[in-house]
Amino acid sequence: MIQNEKLRIAVNRTVSFMIGGLLVLVVMSMTVVSNVKGQNAQLVKELDASQYEPGRLLADAKAQFASRDFGKAKETLTVLFEKRPGSTEATEGKKLYADAEAAMVKDNAKWEAAVVGIRERWAKDMTAQLRGQSEKARLEMETALNDTLSKEWEKMKDQVRHEWAKQG
Repeated sequence: MIQNEKLRIAVNRTVSFMIGGLLVLVVMSMTVVSNVKGQNAQLVKELDASQYEPGRLLADAKAQFASRDFGKAKETLTVLFEKRPGSTEATEGKKLYADAEAAMVKDNAKWEAAVVGIRERWAKDMTAQLRGQSEKARLEMETALNDTLSKEWEKMKDQVRHEWAKQG
């Protein structure tokens, strides 16, 4: 009977310990984890606001336009229009977007006018480069050919002399 009593007490303590641990886990998850989730959601919202701040987006687009990266400027302005459509920066951005499109059309027209001459110059330079490489390869082949002939001559010299002597 004493052993049953000890066993019952040990089981009761173990079960009580497990229930207490679960209770602590539930309380922690309800308080600590929910607070962290709330802070995380707030940080995500702040990051979104700072990342898509209209003034920053417009300034980025202007800098990209100034560095003649018109495609990137249009992408940045598109983000501005999607994320902050009612802002005063979006209104200013529409004019910059039109300017970027016009500049891209102008650059494309310049490229089309100049591409024939540029291609000819490039082809001339590339031809010279390829010819240089070809000449180098030919010289290496000739050097290797002379070395190969010299080695083979040394191997075959006696046999060639013997055949020459037979003819003579």
